[in-house]
Amino acid sequence: MPELESFVSRYLPHFGRAQNHAHAMTILQGLLAGGDRRNVENMAETIEGGVVRTLQKFIAQAVWSDQDVLAELRQHVCEALGEEDGLLIVDETGFPKKGKLSVGVARQYSGTLGRVDNCQVGVFVSYCSSQGETLIDRRLFLPEQWIIDEQRLAQAGVPSSVIFRSKPELASEMIQQAIIEGVPFQWVCGDSIYGTSPVFVQTVRELGKWYVVETSCDARVWTTKPKLRPVGHHHTCLSMLALLFLTLQKQRLGEKTSRADCSGGPQRTQTPAIYKRLDRGRTRSMEPMANGPQSDRKTLPRTKKKKRTSKTH
Repeated sequence: MPELESFVSRYLPHFGRAQNHAHAMTILQGLLAGGDRRNVENMAETIEGGVVRTLQKFIAQAVWSDQDVLAELRQHVCEALGEEDGLLIVDETGFPKKGKLSVGVARQYSGTLGRVDNCQVGVFVSYCSSQGETLIDRRLFLPEQWIIDEQRLAQAGVPSSVIFRSKPELASEMIQQAIIEGVPFQWVCGDSIYGTSPVFVQTVRELGKWYVVETSCDARVWTTKPKLRPVGHHHTCLSMLALLFLTLQKQRLGEKTSRADCSGGPQRTQTPAIYKRLDRGRTRSMEPMANGPQSDRKTLPRTKKKKRTSKTH
């Protein structure tokens, strides 16, 4: 297959050691061969000379960077299909699974199946122009139940630094990466998952791109651009006032302490004004009670209780 070899030749250096080059070619041939289940075992059986364990080791343990391969792919796409008014199409798809060990597998909605089922979900970005269309990036969606299960992440080999990202957030990251690498485009398209996400729409707008997205029939939008108040401005002013009050109080307490130290004797504490006001309202009969046992208060004589006798007949 001379055409395939010519295409793959620019990518082979990104697969590391020379031994990995033949394995990469075998995997690509297996993917292009088609079939319902394109796993490593089926590829090894389809391609002449394929060894299952060797290909599995290449996928799982060989040292090569998938990010470098994708960066080379995007550069290749720019050369072959790039146009200034190009279009990025964002969409997700599901991969049905039977077990529970595959990274990100869970019961979730799959557009491929049209229902909720056990599957993986990936978010993809494709590039489209008048010259053609092809995929340029992808992200695997990890449900929240995976992120909070540290043991499950460790068993699946997921780095502990990975945090939860929604599908619109994953799409936004890929769009930003395309801009960083100089992919020429002006439009972004997506379905309602992205159209109803303010984060996604705002990100595309701030990047200076135009978008065409689906949205729900009950979505509410601004007819004019709202004026945004700086976040935390009101709370910052209150915090500054509180800090100023605290410093003043500390200064006053320091002055009182210094005066007490200079006098050299016990200071007579003054009764707060609020207690003085309460003293004014006291009655004379209440004052002896407050003075304690030394007061000459009058006591009332105690009356003896009469014993009750029961009459028997």
